[in-house]
Amino acid sequence: MLEQLSVEVHTIATSNARLPQNFHNLYPKLEQLFVHWVQFYQGTTGDRDFLVYAVELESARVLKNDDTCAMFFRVCIEVSVNRYINVVKRGSTINPYLHVDALSRLLVLMIKYNGEESNDAAKAHILKKILSIITLVLSHQHEEFGQLFQQKPFFRFFSSLLSDLQSFESSFQTAYYPMMMNVWYVTFMTYRH
Repeated sequence: MLEQLSVEVHTIATSNARLPQNFHNLYPKLEQLFVHWVQFYQGTTGDRDFLVYAVELESARVLKNDDTCAMFFRVCIEVSVNRYINVVKRGSTINPYLHVDALSRLLVLMIKYNGEESNDAAKAHILKKILSIITLVLSHQHEEFGQLFQQKPFFRFFSSLLSDLQSFESSFQTAYYPMMMNVWYVTFMTYRH
């Protein structure tokens, strides 16, 4: 099923209406995969847990192509924002940022374990690509919801991402600086008016 999907990343990140039916069918499966990661995150979130989860993503063929990977991260940020809204609306004592923080950690661990350790350009490229998707979702939600736009989960995501990147700085070695430049570029320069 995943091999049949081919849509531009910008379309994937911004609009449900223009997506093929296959993506609408895939959405709940990707959501379930992300919720499973959040359960891992609530536990120890050690490297071994991530590696088990990475095998799960690989067997689900989520990372097989750019379109499916883009859809996965779109689902992750949308689920994170929706969970934040629902927890805040109910006034629950549950951490409203749990899914947002889990997404940040997932992204950093995916970069850490992707490919060769010495391939700085690949690590920076992956971060830039995923940040572009998240920023497109942010922009789309801002346009769609106007005054009702929920900015806090996005702010928390970028804050957690910076913190997680710094926590794993020694693992990234020389890739750290290019990745930080990508964070700066995608978040502050891409949508500058």
